[in-house]
Amino acid sequence: MPSLRQPSSEPSRSGVVRAIDSQLSTAQAGVDAAPHEQCRIASPKRSLTGRHVATTILLFATWLTNGHSAYANASGENDSVYLVGAARHDITPSYPVRLNGFGFRRTESEGVTQPIWAKALAIGSDEAGPLVLITLDSLGVRETHVNEAAQRLSKRYGVRRARLAVAFSHSHTTPKVSGACDTIFSSPIPVEHQARIDRYTSDLIDGMTAVAAAALEDRRPARLSWATGRVGFAKNRRPQGGPVDHGLPVLFVKSLEDDALRAVYATYACHCVTLSNNKISGDWAGFAQREIESRHPGAIAMLSIGCGSDANPASGVTKDNTAAAADQGAQIADEVERLLASDALPIRGNIRAATSHVALPLQPHPNRDDFEKLAIVQSPAGYNAAYQLAKLERGETLADRIDYPIQTWEFGESLAMVFLGGEVCCDYAIELRKRFDASRLWLTAYANDFCAYIPSERLLREGGYGGGAETVYFALPAPLAPGLEALILGMVEQLTSPSFRAADADGATHDPTSSNSTREAPPQPWPLDLATASIEVHPDLKLELVASEPLIADPVAIDFATDGNLWVAEMPDYSKFADEEFEPHGCIKLLRDNNGDGRYDIATVFVDRLRFPTDVKAWRDGVLVCDAPDVLFFRDANGDGVADERRVLLTGFATQNAQARVNSLRWGLDNWIYGSCGLLGGTIRSATGRTIALGQRDFRFRPESGEIEAVSGRSQQGRVRNEWGDWFGCENESLLDHYPLVDAYLARNPHLAPPPPERATPTAQATQLHPLAEPTLFKLSGPPGRPTSVCGLEIYRDDLLGARYAHNAFVAEPVNQLVHRLILSPDGASFTSNVGDEDREVEFLASRDPWFRPVQVRTGPDGAIYVVDMHRAVIEHQKFIPAESLATIDVMAGGRLGRIYRVAPRSVPLRKCRDLAQLSEPELLAEFDGPNGVRRDQIHELIVQRRQTSLAPSLKRLARQSDSPAVRVQALAALDGLNCLDADVLISAVSDSAAEVRRIAIRLSDDWSASSPELGTAILRCVDDSDAQVQLQLACSLGNWRGSNAATALAKLAVSNPDDPYVLAGVWSSLSADNLDEVVRAL
Repeated sequence: MPSLRQPSSEPSRSGVVRAIDSQLSTAQAGVDAAPHEQCRIASPKRSLTGRHVATTILLFATWLTNGHSAYANASGENDSVYLVGAARHDITPSYPVRLNGFGFRRTESEGVTQPIWAKALAIGSDEAGPLVLITLDSLGVRETHVNEAAQRLSKRYGVRRARLAVAFSHSHTTPKVSGACDTIFSSPIPVEHQARIDRYTSDLIDGMTAVAAAALEDRRPARLSWATGRVGFAKNRRPQGGPVDHGLPVLFVKSLEDDALRAVYATYACHCVTLSNNKISGDWAGFAQREIESRHPGAIAMLSIGCGSDANPASGVTKDNTAAAADQGAQIADEVERLLASDALPIRGNIRAATSHVALPLQPHPNRDDFEKLAIVQSPAGYNAAYQLAKLERGETLADRIDYPIQTWEFGESLAMVFLGGEVCCDYAIELRKRFDASRLWLTAYANDFCAYIPSERLLREGGYGGGAETVYFALPAPLAPGLEALILGMVEQLTSPSFRAADADGATHDPTSSNSTREAPPQPWPLDLATASIEVHPDLKLELVASEPLIADPVAIDFATDGNLWVAEMPDYSKFADEEFEPHGCIKLLRDNNGDGRYDIATVFVDRLRFPTDVKAWRDGVLVCDAPDVLFFRDANGDGVADERRVLLTGFATQNAQARVNSLRWGLDNWIYGSCGLLGGTIRSATGRTIALGQRDFRFRPESGEIEAVSGRSQQGRVRNEWGDWFGCENESLLDHYPLVDAYLARNPHLAPPPPERATPTAQATQLHPLAEPTLFKLSGPPGRPTSVCGLEIYRDDLLGARYAHNAFVAEPVNQLVHRLILSPDGASFTSNVGDEDREVEFLASRDPWFRPVQVRTGPDGAIYVVDMHRAVIEHQKFIPAESLATIDVMAGGRLGRIYRVAPRSVPLRKCRDLAQLSEPELLAEFDGPNGVRRDQIHELIVQRRQTSLAPSLKRLARQSDSPAVRVQALAALDGLNCLDADVLISAVSDSAAEVRRIAIRLSDDWSASSPELGTAILRCVDDSDAQVQLQLACSLGNWRGSNAATALAKLAVSNPDDPYVLAGVWSSLSADNLDEVVRAL
């Protein structure tokens, strides 16, 4: 959906300025974000013609009438004037380079028949976000190339990825680019040839960026119109015959000032393969553009290909018959001329752009033995087999799917444009024109990614070239699997507004997947494959379904067992009232991957008859379960896989709200288990009789001893820590809070009035959400695009997904159907969080499926990120839904559904998860010294529970010598849990190069400093530490010291941190009757 971000309060060049720039030499306008926005237009410095004055008055009047700018298309469906720019850029290489498309070529290009071009059309204002269409005289480029150009344009012009489309003419006499048909020649490409291919690829990306920039700079007021004609030289090329699309949609751009033709864009569904020689040219598409431009000097002609992978020119492949290609180009130009003289349809209305990917599975590929046998054969298939074997030898994973791009642009209700990747056959055009109003639909294939042939189910059954046999030229290990047609068509339906649906016999539009934002929830869930395909993640990552119904239903929380199995808490009674009488169906399941394929396939109900289970945590030989008012421990005593021992460890948590209950049991570096109070807290009693009133605080406890304490911070559904022991939480409308202070320190000084325990970390920009589709909302749901149901917080504790994701926070937002990523940065003694540059307009993960309800995010021991999808039609509890809406919906819809997804890197294998119970001590230590924080926690818990003091020397070595600061921190924590710390290791840690290590060392020294003068001296040196969080810990720890040195240090900390409320609070918490006079004297 469009961004809801408020406009900057700084004056900016508005759409009005761009609109009249070509008429006024120095006209300026400003748009403020004040309640009553104003427009200021400076007096021109040169005289204006009558036409200039009329145009300026017209534009200004339209701007005043519509609010801000008619060219931003924000005023309604009658908008018919857009800012439009057009440009072209010569992409003909000045050096020889291999041409793509024909496998028989063995030499580099041998001259140029005609120059080849990148051309661009930019439509819309900066305020609304311009569209940019780039057409290339190219066989095809990869999405990585498009994304690189998109990133450059985003940084310079703010162009969003969904608003950039790249279409290629598929001329077979254009240079090869890296990654496109890498096995096309069925033989290795010489190194010197590959170097020039790589050079041209880089030049082409530069050319795409340059032509788009030129079009954006060229924007002037214009009107758009379109018409569809017919050209007849395409014919079906398959031996079995088949349909052909002879339609020619043409878009016209005419100047608002003088009605001059500025640009033409057309699409024709036919292979661009008339020429097959070794000279560079645009083939018939290039001749068509040249002919149109020769007839209209100053205009720019652009051409793309429709769904024509199974169509060739009637001339056939002619080698070097340029006359045939020129004749075909002239036929296109003649029809464009005829349409230009006719009554073309005006294009008007708000611009809407959307893009997504569908995972198209490949068929099972041959095993290594079969590849080796095939590689011996001198053939295209044999060379491709050798290519795949080489990938395996390099440790790479063979592709099992194609992430297929689909994009749509809409202009009000006047026109919908669909862009499909790859070589798409005519069957898709036929089917889409049945599903949509064909009179308002424009189809472009060969767009955004030259990934593969995209056959229909019919072509897959027929086989042959275009039905799977061509796979060997695309460097794929196997053909596409059946079922792709439904996935592609379904995603087009998702991305396209319901108003473009074809009318049924009764005149109603067919809309099976509409997600109206103000109505009741959709009555039926989407099919599992379509729902999964609707989820978008970053292109560098892949999404994998690891569990779904009927194996699981209504999952709300997960935890990983030490053997790699998965514990799942299910809450099928979610929508019932907290005080309602009902037979409870909540349960805890254990999921196992029985065949090692990475997907769970066996589920055992370990505990049942739970009311509202909100969390599960693996603990010793059983699990801890949150089911308010209790935190319980369950174990299987007789080995039958079902719990037969139940103990209440804590009780008294609030139960009045089904959505605000105890949750998020997490292991702390201090060897306690922490939990979220669920917002409402309670008076809690442990099994040993200890009682505490939580108030506005979360808690920590020790299951064995029954110890329980309140801790700083109050979270609702999600409390987690990072590698360094910092705790964070979230509430429904608060994305990420940090809890800088420790309650135990603050309690020492009853006269202290500390700052609020929670600090909201996100910047204003970071609180903007970007759902892919209009969410299902009710009156009390809150505004779309803003946090309203935040839950399931996680800090990613690995680097497998890439260094940029390490230590990031991820929160689930089920109403907005997304997972939001926040990058944490130290800010004094606390943190701020913001979105990354690549996340300013998109989310880390988001879905168009209106039933997608992510409720928890977890780091997996394999380095992936796991997302729990409760999968419900309605996620709001019925107590918050107005009665008039409640009467029309089923709040329990989806009660038998549920999914768990894994986000993994595309090019790096997941980490192996061996059963920790079976590892030797050296193996445990090797795992502990790894990059995965979840694995370290499991080992930390295990060795503390076992009292494995034999590991103390090795842990001390890791505390000093591990390359990872996170490992050094947790080694100290584990030593503390084993009661094996000593002054020497703490002295070393206090001087560590990493501030996080110094900080925990100071905390762990609270009981040691008095007995070790050397340690005390080392700690006092930290009073001048450059890290504010180290100074905060020191300020808190010094309250446990006695003597003038501690008082002097406290005074110095107070003086040097006058603006940090948390360091000052730490100082004040350390003041007592014993040291107050000394501290005052030291000030």
